[in-house]
Amino acid sequence: MGADFIYVMCERAVPYETALERIEAMSPEEIAEKWDMVFDPEIDFHGEAKECLDYVYNPPRDADTVTIENKQFTLTGGLSYGDDPTASFDPIFKIYTLGVTQ
Repeated sequence: MGADFIYVMCERAVPYETALERIEAMSPEEIAEKWDMVFDPEIDFHGEAKECLDYVYNPPRDADTVTIENKQFTLTGGLSYGDDPTASFDPIFKIYTLGVTQ
């Protein structure tokens, strides 16, 4: 079996503060559901979502910001052998699934 190229691209249509407010307005159960996880009260879903948001608005070296048709996106990707291709992939994907930046 070979590797597959996968990527995730998350639009940055709102300011960081707006996305943060949207995260805070969500219940932990809602975040868990959107992340396809079983809710566990021991997990700090809001804290994790806030950490993930930093990957979108302050991308590390394995991610970048691009502008397409006057819209800003953060993206990352690469070859995958069944795992995440970059350290930024999962956090950016989690924010994409929450939809708080659109």
